[in-house]
Amino acid sequence: MNLSEKFKQFKSGFHPTFWVANVMELFERLAYYGQQIVFMIYMRNDLGFSEAEAGQLSGLFGGL
Repeated sequence: MNLSEKFKQFKSGFHPTFWVANVMELFERLAYYGQQIVFMIYMRNDLGFSEAEAGQLSGLFGGL
């Protein structure tokens, strides 16, 4: 059994809803962490916060 056949067998072992939910979660996580990075850059460059202050505020925001 080659790699392609193993992947097809693995993929067919789960319901399509499983794959949809996991892909949606993946994109949601990518958007969240991407937003965190943009938020840090915005606070440092445009609002004039130090790196430590921006990190603290970002951590506080992330904890909510």
